[in-house]
Amino acid sequence: MSEVPLDLSFLRSADFHDLVDLGSETGTANEVDESAEDIQIIHKLDASSLNLTDVLAELERRGIQAKGFYSDDARLLQRFFDEEHEEYVEVKKKELREAKIAEAEQKREQQKKVLLENEIYEEKEAISNDIRLKEWFRLIFAKECPVDCRIKVTDIQARALSKAIWSDCRIESLDLSHMNLSDKSGAYLARALKNNDTLVKLELDGNQFGPETCKTLANSLLVNSRIAFLSLGSNPLTMVPDGDDEECVEKLAAAIGENSSLLCLSLWRCGIGPKGGAAICKAVAKNDQIISCEVGYNNFDNADTLLLTKQLETNRKARELRLAREADQAKEKERALAEQRKAEQERQKEEQNRLWLENQKASRAELRRLELEREQQEKQKEEEKRRQLEHIQKLEEERVKAASKKGKKGKKGKKGKKK
Repeated sequence: MSEVPLDLSFLRSADFHDLVDLGSETGTANEVDESAEDIQIIHKLDASSLNLTDVLAELERRGIQAKGFYSDDARLLQRFFDEEHEEYVEVKKKELREAKIAEAEQKREQQKKVLLENEIYEEKEAISNDIRLKEWFRLIFAKECPVDCRIKVTDIQARALSKAIWSDCRIESLDLSHMNLSDKSGAYLARALKNNDTLVKLELDGNQFGPETCKTLANSLLVNSRIAFLSLGSNPLTMVPDGDDEECVEKLAAAIGENSSLLCLSLWRCGIGPKGGAAICKAVAKNDQIISCEVGYNNFDNADTLLLTKQLETNRKARELRLAREADQAKEKERALAEQRKAEQERQKEEQNRLWLENQKASRAELRRLELEREQQEKQKEEEKRRQLEHIQKLEEERVKAASKKGKKGKKGKKGKKK
């Protein structure tokens, strides 16, 4: 039997298109050159070159009262010429800027399409040339994969995997740690959490995830209500070419503070500085669900670390009490259900007994009815037999009587003949 080809149309998911990296060469739509050479040189009008009649006409056209002296009127008109020229130049600059922005945006979209097609081609090749990975994807889409997985992937394959797990699958725990995956792949994996509602545990330690992963993960955690264990240890989350980006950690912290499902978080040795550390600690203090947050080998202030430790201890105790209370409630609910089941069983038993008695009563009544009917039939048969006997007896008596009469007539005739 020939192998059924794997449907790779999921690689074109529009939910990841904004993550396509255009690089620094294309720039952004707002980065346009407004050099003076691009603006057509427009000479200002010179009022002094006009005669008195033209000056007066220009002033009248603008609703300006002339003073009656040529030099004064010419200077007044020149002031209006200068203002109008400046406004005209600004309008032309705006038109030029808008045209360049539109041109840059169009160019950017074209380049993005090319890059997107190249990425999709790379992902298709990365899957097609790896039999092991193809089988993983087949299991994922058939919802037959294990719930606990470690899938060895390259940078390109990680992007494809992110698109595959965008929709819910059977995987509850996914380990992609220590695979040297790039910040871009991390952003793709983080984006998958925005829609995936089956992953409970995600291990991403020991990769090269940076600010883009951090920002994308922040957006996903604002809507994800399933992930409970997230490990980002040994990733340079704040590293950028010209220093550290603490802003991305602040965005991640804000999302952590709002997330409702996260229990355990590891940010161990992620290059987080005091500013980002303060944001993380405040977020954990705001979120009473988190019971574990590893932040060692960063550059947190001691006061923030102390606040974090106290809050985690408070959260753990509160969770223990909540779990104990929920356990008691579950036991009470189970006891109530058991009593309800017992009462229902007794009710059913009573109902069965009642139905059995009614059936027995109905059976006895039916037997009595049949017995009476049989007795009635026997009586009817006896009565019919009696009538038949009486009829036969009557016929016999009539026959005997008739024969007796006939014998008497015969004797009388013989006596007459003798005389």
